[in-house]
Amino acid sequence: MGMLFAGTTPLYKQEFEGKIHYTGGIIAFVCGLIWLILSHCWITLAAIVGLGGLWTIFDRKKYTFIFEFVSYIAVCLAVLTSI
Repeated sequence: MGMLFAGTTPLYKQEFEGKIHYTGGIIAFVCGLIWLILSHCWITLAAIVGLGGLWTIFDRKKYTFIFEFVSYIAVCLAVLTSI
């Protein structure tokens, strides 16, 4: 649902849609982390935390986008490697 909320509200700089987009991104990130933990994808989980943390050090203003993007990539990698 987080991906759907973030994807259907592209006007993230507006007041109302921005709150929905921001909340959807956080929900997607948290659910992605929970799914990686329950799937025992520890290497992917370590990569998401490391890459997201490093990227956030260099660009602190976009931390929600960074972790949302990195979690999408991590979930896609976990799905591809589990097949």
